[in-house]
Amino acid sequence: MSTPLICLEDITILSDNGTWGDESNPNAGMPVLRSTNIQENKVVLDEVAWRDLSKKHRESKVMQTGDLLVTTSSGSPQLIGKCCIFQQPENGLRYYFSNFTMRLRIDATKMEPKWLYYWLISERGRNVLASMNSTTSGLRNLNKNLYLKQKIPCPELQEQRRIIAILDKADEIKSTSLQIQDSRIRIIQSVFVEMFGDPIINPNNYPKILFGELGTLDRGKSKHRPRNDPRLLGGTHPLIQTGEIRLADLFVNTFNSTYSDFGLAQSRKWPAGTLAITIAANIAESAILGIEACFPDSIVGFTPNSNSNSVFIKAQLDFLKDRISEVAPQSAQKNINLKILREIPMICPPIEIQEQFEDFVRNATQIFDSANKGIDMAEELAKSSVQSLIN
Repeated sequence: MSTPLICLEDITILSDNGTWGDESNPNAGMPVLRSTNIQENKVVLDEVAWRDLSKKHRESKVMQTGDLLVTTSSGSPQLIGKCCIFQQPENGLRYYFSNFTMRLRIDATKMEPKWLYYWLISERGRNVLASMNSTTSGLRNLNKNLYLKQKIPCPELQEQRRIIAILDKADEIKSTSLQIQDSRIRIIQSVFVEMFGDPIINPNNYPKILFGELGTLDRGKSKHRPRNDPRLLGGTHPLIQTGEIRLADLFVNTFNSTYSDFGLAQSRKWPAGTLAITIAANIAESAILGIEACFPDSIVGFTPNSNSNSVFIKAQLDFLKDRISEVAPQSAQKNINLKILREIPMICPPIEIQEQFEDFVRNATQIFDSANKGIDMAEELAKSSVQSLIN
């Protein structure tokens, strides 16, 4: 028996574009979600835009738990239609959504929002999107009329929930991968302490040197305003943002956005091997670039000199980031500047020992990566077992 189909607009209570507001006074603004905040099945709240919104939009553009957030404009075709489900966080803030995104509020008596989400990100759902976007001045736009008229498989609600449970289990398998990553971090920190001691207490009495004297620290560049100018995006130059740094393991190799040549001209490309450090939102998160990439001025790039090693410095920063965050001034969001970062005292053991630690970290990372590959295979198996039901 074939699964009945239903038009998306027939199960949609609300479908509207977002707002961008005014950036002239961000300290008085509201948190606005952009496409860069859409990560897999959730919204990542690391680098929201703080905008001053009109009273009307403060009431009408508030996200609610269960709303789907969809990217409607992007310079990159693979990002069009990227979506996630919003879950109201416990911080009490009311979140809004940008003019390059669309909010969908679904009638839960007809369809589970999470069922719709799983359909939209499925292979067939993504293929349907291919005929729904057009290009204007290098920017791709989702055809909202076609999008809302697409047909969605709609089994009984009980069957939707059964399949959702299976796909949620696949996500649980993926979370096991994150737990393995946490174990890797704990082991590396334990070995760091065994080799060097706690860097705050410094029981081995290593010389302490200001961070700025261990290499070169410079901010990333994103000079052009407005930041959401479509001419900046959609090219071949990887753009790493704070969210990718936070989610990275030792190296950051993945990215959700790219700069055009126009975007690159107002930015800077950093070589692979650069240690990237966040100085806004999540303070002192760090990862080593595995690829040549650009990043904005909310990230600092560190290039070590002959007395320091990037892997060792990253591990030390992981110990110090809570203390660094404590000294960060807070306005709309916490941030630090280059002066604060350069004046952080760091222990500096002999470079030979730092390099021994790097060898251990790289070997441990290879072992954990192998374990993660097995988990990824299990996740794909779980998803493939219900793929025919969704399609």
